[in-house]
Amino acid sequence: MKNFADIKKDSVHIGGRIVHPEQIIMLVADINYTTIYLADGQRFMVATTIGKVQKILQLHGEFVRPNKSQVVNWAYVRSSTSKQLLLKNNEIVRFSRRREKSTNIINQINSIF
Repeated sequence: MKNFADIKKDSVHIGGRIVHPEQIIMLVADINYTTIYLADGQRFMVATTIGKVQKILQLHGEFVRPNKSQVVNWAYVRSSTSKQLLLKNNEIVRFSRRREKSTNIINQINSIF
């Protein structure tokens, strides 16, 4: 059984909640709010921009931003093409036109698959 210090070390504080980053499937932006989708089907909205949440999560896993309004956890990507990602929950996330052409995002995809 984990003690409180271990739970806190393995988690992040986002919008008043403590969340384990490996449980986050994706983030979706809505102006200055971010909806966080979890692996257990829960989702919640925080009054924090997607950019700030992404910075918090950078140290805790491989999160990528395929477009302006979404951040995806690579652990939940089932497959990808040059235009979109298919997540394990059958959600399709499209790349923005600019990022679709970016060699950086293509190299990240190739290194994982």
